[in-house]
Amino acid sequence: MAAVIHNEMLDEILAQVRPLIGKGKVADYIPALASVSGNKLGIAICTIDGQRYQAGDATERFSIQSISKVLSLVAAMRQYEEEEIWQRVGKDPSGQPFNSLLQLEIEQGKPRNPFINAGGAGGLRYAAKSPQRTASADAGDCSPALGR
Repeated sequence: MAAVIHNEMLDEILAQVRPLIGKGKVADYIPALASVSGNKLGIAICTIDGQRYQAGDATERFSIQSISKVLSLVAAMRQYEEEEIWQRVGKDPSGQPFNSLLQLEIEQGKPRNPFINAGGAGGLRYAAKSPQRTASADAGDCSPALGR
């Protein structure tokens, strides 16, 4: 079966998106991002079967910031039944900015979803509760999901 993804396709996507560079703003309130150029643009994909595709600035190192929330959820899902996780963290949109704690206070400590700051922290805390494993060990287990 022919690959659905190819590097030329990614180059085409970058060409379409590149004109949008400069329309947003680098999150300079986050120290790790304050010195990053807003002109960087890259795509990297690693398929389940290990095929890798990349274009643009994909080899540039960067601070993963909120991507870590996905890794926290993966670590928790490897360790607990889904029902246990969703009892502690919701699946709904918050209607608030990702870094707001307002909804967390209103709902007495249960984050609306694992991708807002309060939910990401809750997911990591949940994953670290097991005495047999640590959160850092679980994060290492996520390497296949990262294409490493």
